[in-house]
Amino acid sequence: MSTVRYYRATCGSLYRVTTTPSTQTRAASCLQARRSLLARVFSPDYPTHPAEVARLVRIGSFVEVPAP
Repeated sequence: MSTVRYYRATCGSLYRVTTTPSTQTRAASCLQARRSLLARVFSPDYPTHPAEVARLVRIGSFVEVPAP
């Protein structure tokens, strides 16, 4: 089952991070999509690494927010 979390970046953009665990037929994945302050929809998903998301949270560039 996928986990979706939302983060507000210091620039004001909203990021959606979707983490999917591995299965017998598919490797684990971590994807993110960005929505700027003026946009109504998220950009297409693109790959990221969970460690990079954790680093951005740790240094304060990302703050987790409730789902919009």
